Amino acid sequence: YLGFSDWIMVDAVINTNGTSHNSEEFKRSYMQYGNPYKRASDDFPLILLIGRLYIRYFEEYNCTIAMYIMARSEEVIIECDKNILSKSTIKSIGLIGK
Repeated sequence: YLGFSDWIMVDAVINTNGTSHNSEEFKRSYMQYGNPYKRASDDFPLILLIGRLYIRYFEEYNCTIAMYIMARSEEVIIECDKNILSKSTIKSIGLIGK
């Protein structure tokens, strides 16, 4: 992960509100995420997700970088970790305001 092996990894079970809901009027977020797919039995029902977080402080840049995945299945977490997060790179780090 970005060429470092000393990341803190946290696996979690997350009980949160989902995004399914019944749309009665246009909401600004639909411009980015689209309209709800179908009629929901409940608005924003509780759903169970699995999460994985990698976090590391980079002293030389005085910043913390966190990478995470949230999904409904452990298989998706493992595949995303293997095929995306573990292959992450930093091309350059620009300093804001410099």
